[in-house]
Amino acid sequence: MQKELELDYSLQIIGINQFGFEESNAIITDGRDIGWLQSTEDVNAWDLWDVEYRDVYILDQDHKLQVVFNLTENDITNPNTYESLKDIFIQLLEE
Repeated sequence: MQKELELDYSLQIIGINQFGFEESNAIITDGRDIGWLQSTEDVNAWDLWDVEYRDVYILDQDHKLQVVFNLTENDITNPNTYESLKDIFIQLLEE
């Protein structure tokens, strides 16, 4: 999706790994091309944002949270769900 959207928009999809799961970074990023960050004990981004596993937090151009889309509840291997998530990005980018 990152590659599709960056053709027409300035968009960056970034993953943030939960603090305490650093050993999984190599597996998670293998073969993927999105940016990947590691939360730390000092920041603990997942707790700050009350993240559930596989949440996608979508921010607007002012970095304000607009949508939370969970990939466990919404399987993006389903073409309709994939397009729904992509449409959310596009709608926010075009506002």
